[in-house]
Amino acid sequence: MTTRLYRGHLTKVLRERAAEQGVTAEGQRHVASLLRSTHANPALHCTDRGMIMSVEPDERAYFQSGIVYDTRHSIISDPAFCPRCWIKKIHCVCPIVRPVGDCGVNLIVYMHAKEYARFSNTGRLLLGSFGDDRAKLFVHKIRAQEDAFYDAINDCLRRNEEIVVLFPAPDAISADDVRRRLNWPPSAAVGSSNIAESLEKLNLEGSSAASSASATTPPVSSSSSPSSSSGPAQQAAGAQDRRRLTVIVVDGTWNQASTMIKSVPATVPRVKLDPTMPSIFLLRKQSQLDRICTLEATALLLSELLGPDHEAPSKLIDTFKDVVAKQMHIKRPQRRPAAMESEQVIGDQI
Repeated sequence: MTTRLYRGHLTKVLRERAAEQGVTAEGQRHVASLLRSTHANPALHCTDRGMIMSVEPDERAYFQSGIVYDTRHSIISDPAFCPRCWIKKIHCVCPIVRPVGDCGVNLIVYMHAKEYARFSNTGRLLLGSFGDDRAKLFVHKIRAQEDAFYDAINDCLRRNEEIVVLFPAPDAISADDVRRRLNWPPSAAVGSSNIAESLEKLNLEGSSAASSASATTPPVSSSSSPSSSSGPAQQAAGAQDRRRLTVIVVDGTWNQASTMIKSVPATVPRVKLDPTMPSIFLLRKQSQLDRICTLEATALLLSELLGPDHEAPSKLIDTFKDVVAKQMHIKRPQRRPAAMESEQVIGDQI
């Protein structure tokens, strides 16, 4: 979204919040002056004075997140935008998002407000792949959504279902530990020692199916476990027989995720990965080589739990590659080579 578009909706949201909070005339003038500035993201500054000082300290984080969330939600509520992929309908990526069959895993995407409705966000692709029945979205520091987030966690605990959060905490457990707690059969194809090969295999399989209209079943390895070597129908049937797992995916930058994880109850086990392959996400630059985006981390976790030959992680990588390729084309349109342009000029002169 452009800065001008963002500022227009931000101005509307700030005026509404100013009326709600009873901001002084001086505070409103300060906000107006900031909106006229050339800063690329005025929301970072509009909430640090004026209105923010009228909010109780305990509520300031909710107030700031609310302004960002309401502004972005106002933008994608426009009929020109797709409500599911958050992109203009002329560039909608929903048709190329491959649905993931029931693999025995439910997702809770716990998203930072600054990731909501963002062009380069990958958490929204998880929602599209898993569907509304098996994936839920909750935004951090949005009061109503955080209440629903805690209700979803408590529901899992009351039903004695296994729930984990994907985050590399010092006391985090491995995917093997999770599988043992669930009494799932071991995955012979993946282990902590060959996790790099697992991600590389997912990337290679994803690229081989990128040009097809619908995802195909990846090749079956002779060394796969029974749950991963069968076809999609057998995989779905096996998922119904297994104990279900709910995974909380913290969706934000590393600094944001380090803050967000404090809001996840300590009773929810942390699960870690150890990726050694660099991220293939071209729309953002990772802060470290061993860091990967939200969708890649989820696909890697599923490959450890289910095996890389299972269709779920492969379909996520297929979707990821196709969407990134399309968005790169949108963000950076291809230009004609200089030689072609010179030939056109010469032709016009003749």
